[in-house]
Amino acid sequence: KALASELTLNQRSRYISEHPLFELIKDQYSDVYLSLCGAFVSHIYADSDVIFREGTVAECMHITIRGTYLLDTSFAFLRRIPSSAACSGMQRADSVVGHNKGT
Repeated sequence: KALASELTLNQRSRYISEHPLFELIKDQYSDVYLSLCGAFVSHIYADSDVIFREGTVAECMHITIRGTYLLDTSFAFLRRIPSSAACSGMQRADSVVGHNKGT
């Protein structure tokens, strides 16, 4: 169990520790941080998949690692777009939802 926890920590920590809240938890409450890293669930989204829609109840928090995401204000949803797609008239989600370090 300890080895599995260490692997999870090493795999996920680099993505979430960039956020100031998670960095604080890591520095002050290492046991909580380990549990937090283990609580994340990975999802893979295809191009044009809708991640969430306006008006739905939030059940989780999304942290993006790779990809390009678009906040479509005309239809009020966040969806993944192909990296080569143009963002004409729509706001990029990495400026709204969080930092996107992907392609």
